[in-house]
Amino acid sequence: MPFFPLRGLVTNEYAFRHPHALDARVDRNWTVTSGSLFGRWGCGWSGVPDSLSPDPASRLRTGSAVLRVVTVRTDFENVTVRGQFHLQRPGSTARTPPTDWDGGHLLLRYQSPQELYAVSFSRRDGAVTIKRKAPPTGTGEGVYTTLAKATSPFAYGACNRVAAQAATTGSCSVVLRLWMAGRLILQAEDTAPGRLAGPGAVGVRGDNTELLFHNLAAH
Repeated sequence: MPFFPLRGLVTNEYAFRHPHALDARVDRNWTVTSGSLFGRWGCGWSGVPDSLSPDPASRLRTGSAVLRVVTVRTDFENVTVRGQFHLQRPGSTARTPPTDWDGGHLLLRYQSPQELYAVSFSRRDGAVTIKRKAPPTGTGEGVYTTLAKATSPFAYGACNRVAAQAATTGSCSVVLRLWMAGRLILQAEDTAPGRLAGPGAVGVRGDNTELLFHNLAAH
């Protein structure tokens, strides 16, 4: 995956919502549907999170209390995404109160904000989960279904090696796996994946936490 700059904004939610604005920072590799993505020391960084809408350069506001970063590429099918993740212990804001799922997540087979797999490797409640998000029957953000859940410690303020995988089987189900520190922690199978049986984007999500990631690779 592309390297990040030593310092500065890569792209943000403002660019996603106003891609043709002259002051928009549009990136050829990454799309940020919520929050801001910076380069810091050659790593990807959320910036200091707040719950306000980012300004064009994310100098005054980051919006990264709700961070959603996905690749522009959408051809990741049978893929393993791995990297090193450094998270601060989850906080909260007036607009983003504490929830059990606050923390860090990897996104696989991303089709849209309403259709994807979310692999949660760090949550406020100490759980790790594999979930499918499906479009709602009417309007709304989509409906999550938990495919697998366990508990696993996460070291806040330190680097954690994390990997998540999605692979379509011969019977067109999708097997999803989560590794932490090289150890398989969680596995699930989605037997009715629909569009998620095919390729999509991959990404990183953060909720109510300052998040730094590096050596991110998808293969």
